[in-house]
This record gives sequence, structure tokens and C-alpha cells, in this order.
Amino acid sequence: MAIRTKTLMRRLNIVPSWIAPLCFVLGGCGGGGSAPAPEAGAVPRALSLSSLSQEAAPANDMTRETPRDAPEPVRELFRIDVYQFTAPLGSLGRNEDFWKRIDEQCVDVGTYDLLFKNGLRVGVAPMSEFDGIRKHIDADASCRRLSVTGTIAQQVQLETRKDLVEQRIFYFDHANALIGRSYDRCANLMNLSFEPTPRKPGSVRVKLCPMVRADRTELEFSVLNQEREITYVSPEFLYDLNIRVDVAPDTFFILAPSADSDRLTSVGHAFLTADGPTERLEHVIVLVPRPLNADDPLTPPAQASR
Repeated sequence: MAIRTKTLMRRLNIVPSWIAPLCFVLGGCGGGGSAPAPEAGAVPRALSLSSLSQEAAPANDMTRETPRDAPEPVRELFRIDVYQFTAPLGSLGRNEDFWKRIDEQCVDVGTYDLLFKNGLRVGVAPMSEFDGIRKHIDADASCRRLSVTGTIAQQVQLETRKDLVEQRIFYFDHANALIGRSYDRCANLMNLSFEPTPRKPGSVRVKLCPMVRADRTELEFSVLNQEREITYVSPEFLYDLNIRVDVAPDTFFILAPSADSDRLTSVGHAFLTADGPTERLEHVIVLVPRPLNADDPLTPPAQASR
């Protein structure tokens, strides 16, 4: 009977009660023993819980300060050097060899055609072509230079002709309709504005709009029949001829009269040509933008030199 019991216990892998304490004494608490290696694929329950608690701790740690505000946008500063000079009529505006090296596709085709038939011609060129401009700048003793520094500029007025007794201007609009009127005691200007080009770091968006500033005089009479003359300054913007060009770094912008400026009532003739003492002259406007760092010392917003 005892033999059958031992055989049954061996088959069922049952350890007698007197053997368990002996196994504990021999291999349990001794420093030299090592725990048996876990079976392949088994993950210790205590280790997995500890790992989960360590991963979740940073997310639940409310004492750690994290930035909540969006970072401030990078402020782009530009310095725009504006050159206004005169040259013999056709020196630049009708010099096709010069315009072959100028990118006139800086505006769309429709805008290019509209400007050209109104007597205006615009383009963008790399700074390597500026030497061809510089000789005309140096040759004109009356060249005017204006420097504007800032992130955004609005309505910087570039005077092209002044002290006009009267003039008539007719221009084509986007619908190819001819619009015109006459002005007395007036001056012609180009309004300049610029701002950073969206999504193009270092590039500046330049806008030019022709403007006629005319003086309008009215007579007022009092109850005592006393006469008083009041003069109003009335600016008129030719928005149909608004020029908008994105100027990339290391390039410059040029505005000159086109061949259609021969029409005496065109915008190009009124704004960009003049009668010299011995010959007809053309006015040319060149804009040279330079990106600046925000830490650079700023120059005054506008300073002119002649």
C-alpha cells in the first residue's frame, strides 16, 4: 500500500510536506543562489506594472511647467534704397538689350500688358545687373536717394513731377476702357508701400500706385459779402495701375517708361518723362531691398539725400 502511494505521488508531481522546508534551507535565502530564469515569453508582473507607472508619471506631473503660448513670429526688417534719376529718353525704357536681362514676368501677363500700354514698364533683375544702372545714377547730378527701414511701410511718397499748372491724363483700366480727366495746379507722385512676402523668408512685397495731388480752390462768401478763398488738397489714386511685385533677396526692382509713353496723355508720359533744357528725359525708379536682422541698429524710418 505504501509503495502504491509513493508511485501515485511521483506521477502527480506532489512534493511531500517534509521536503519543502528542506529545499528552502538549502537554496532559498543564501546569497550565492540565483532565482530560476523565467520561461520564454513570460513577463514579470511586478516589472510590467513598474514600467507603466514610470511612463505615466510625466504626463500626470502637474508641477512641471510647459509653455502654453505660441512662439512670437520672427520679425523681418528691410531697408529699401530708392533711387530716382533721369536719363535721356530711351536710354533704359526702350533699351531692349538691357531688358533682355530683366525679368518682366514678375507680374502676370495681363498686368504687364495693362502697364505697357499705359506707358509703364517694370521688372526685377539680379544685383549683378546693377552696374548697368549705376552708371546712369552716377551721371545724373540730380539723382535722389531715399532709404526706408522697417518691417512694414505705408504711403511713402515719391514725387516724380511737381508744380504742374495743368495736365490731362487718360489711362486704360482693366476692362480696356479709356478713362481720363484734367487737373489744375498739381503734382504727380508714386505711393510706395512694402511688407514681408508671406511664406517667403527674406523676400519683400513692393507696391507702387500712381497718385495725382491737385489743389482745388473754392470761394466762400459771408453774409457781409466778404470773399474768402479756400484751397483743398485732393489726392487721386490710379488704382487700376497698382503695381505689386515680390522682390527676392539679392535682386532689385526697376520702373521705367515704355514705348507707349509717347502718347501725350498717358500715365507714363505724365509721371516718367520730362522736358530737359536740350532733350527729352525719362524718369527711372529703382528699388534695392536689403533684409536686416532684428538686432541690427535701425536707421530713421525715412531719410533722403540728394
